Amino acid sequence: MAGFDNRRVTDRTDNEVKATAEVMLLANQPRAIGVLYGTHCYEPHLVPIPYVKTRQSEAEFAEAPSLTLDALFVECWVPHTRSAKRQDRVTEKMVPGQSVLPGDSEEMIQRKTLAAPFTVYFTNQDNWQQQKQNEAVTRAMYMEQREERGRRQREMVWHGPILVVKHSKGTEEPMDISEDDLPLVWNVLKQAMKCYHFSQDEHAPFLSEQQWG
Repeated sequence: MAGFDNRRVTDRTDNEVKATAEVMLLANQPRAIGVLYGTHCYEPHLVPIPYVKTRQSEAEFAEAPSLTLDALFVECWVPHTRSAKRQDRVTEKMVPGQSVLPGDSEEMIQRKTLAAPFTVYFTNQDNWQQQKQNEAVTRAMYMEQREERGRRQREMVWHGPILVVKHSKGTEEPMDISEDDLPLVWNVLKQAMKCYHFSQDEHAPFLSEQQWG
């Protein structure tokens, strides 16, 4: 894959992410645009995610990729094994802060459902001691909470990179994320992190209480 250096997937800084994304875009490969919260970055970045071409047999030429989540080469931004690529992800379908309640009508459920779901890819948090804290998430959380000084907040602490992909409901065909989507992406990401936390041990180390002073 053009612009892909698998030796430094998690080590890129803001400038390196931008440079890598530019090279990948120049390659003119089929791709979707997602959002990367890099481990060593201070802000989220819109990045191209190439599709993986498939072969029916070794003797045949590579075919055009299928436009699905599983065809995305997410490994160029988040290191994964093939099995972990499907395990270490959370799909959010609900509008942040909303949930389906008993007695909700179909119309109400539709209002609470995102027009297009988001899938969040991450590295396994079980080995959090071996990974660096995600600076982009930490900084975004601080900037959001700095106006509420003196109040006790829950700080999201996450380890390793995060990649967010937008896609259709039925076919899971990836859709490009734009700058205008970034506030929604951040709220979706926070919801996904909470969802992951509550599905794990309640003493998971990547959520902590901190007094912002």
